[in-house]
Amino acid sequence: MLSVFFIENISDKLDRDIFDKSINLKTNLEKYREEVKVFETKSNLAKTISWLIEKQKNNGSWGNDSIATTAMTMIALKNVEQPAIFWGYSQKMQDSFSKAEAFLKEKYIDNKFEDVIWDTSLVIRALTVCCSDSREFINSELIPKLIQYKVDKLNAGIHHLAQKILALSEFGVDNKTLENCIIELQTFLSSNNWKKYSPYVISQCVEVMYIDEDKFNINEFVNYIIDWLQNNSLDSANFINICSSLISIKPRLNTELEKKLRYTVSSLFGSNCFRYDGSWYHDEYITAYAILALAKYEKEILIRVPKIEFNYEISEYINSVLKSFDEYFNSETKNWIIHLLSTFGGTILLTVFIVCNNLPAWAKWLLPALGSSLLLFSLSEIIRRIKKILKL
Repeated sequence: MLSVFFIENISDKLDRDIFDKSINLKTNLEKYREEVKVFETKSNLAKTISWLIEKQKNNGSWGNDSIATTAMTMIALKNVEQPAIFWGYSQKMQDSFSKAEAFLKEKYIDNKFEDVIWDTSLVIRALTVCCSDSREFINSELIPKLIQYKVDKLNAGIHHLAQKILALSEFGVDNKTLENCIIELQTFLSSNNWKKYSPYVISQCVEVMYIDEDKFNINEFVNYIIDWLQNNSLDSANFINICSSLISIKPRLNTELEKKLRYTVSSLFGSNCFRYDGSWYHDEYITAYAILALAKYEKEILIRVPKIEFNYEISEYINSVLKSFDEYFNSETKNWIIHLLSTFGGTILLTVFIVCNNLPAWAKWLLPALGSSLLLFSLSEIIRRIKKILKL
């Protein structure tokens, strides 16, 4: 029981001390954190571009002959075209686009992309930005197909409609067609609980909102995404959520927001997701999303810490925390000894007062007064701690 008292009381006192030590560790490691523009030579994205180009299959696709992965990879590479030219990948990238274009057109002839709105929308976006000579094909084949697609009660997902709008907007369809689709999205969001959707879905809707901000309360959505980013850590389960969220808030980036999100961006290059070959999880689709997030953010944050120095900082932090535990434990031990001795002493004084009848006058008022004070001092503290434990 006494050990429980120790731990309970220690936890209250340690909170601030450990918090301060964590801030000190963060400050010490901050000197190793370095912001790097994505077009600089030492950027990690150089080998990422090389990895993606090498991963393209002979038939022009990426992924498992995936339409969506192929289109998404094209869009991602186009977003880092300037640094790719700087690194000498210009011709290889154009060759990749040509092969991917041929693959996508062939897949359309085969099965019309199986009438999937998502795939069709991504292909339009990819060919629009990467293959200028495909505009006639897009206009005659893909745009009419996309416009006639009906999202029946949006069972396919609200983000499918969002991608449809983005594709129509980027290609440049007439304003009336685009406006009708935007109204459809706005009506759905205003009449449904949009917060039930994942950040991946919401962020794509946010990208649409920038087209016509008057129809949406865009700040509400953006703030929701920012809050989510600040309260969730990156792992394999929410990697796409993180990337799509960073992409969607790009137009709202400012110095303050960049400071808030710098650790989120830094985590994209963490060892749990970024691979030595330049990929993320050795997956083309995920890697494409990571490139888009970093290209939109326009910088990556690298941690360049010599292993010995990093281990030293961590070791010092752990030792300082353990030292704090020892200090507080010793302090609590002394406090309990004082309370126990005080209780024992107060009890003896009151017992002497009650048992002995021939006490001098000064003892008759001093013993009960002193004994009561000692008991009240100790018992009140013991009762307080017992109540605190019972509430747990």
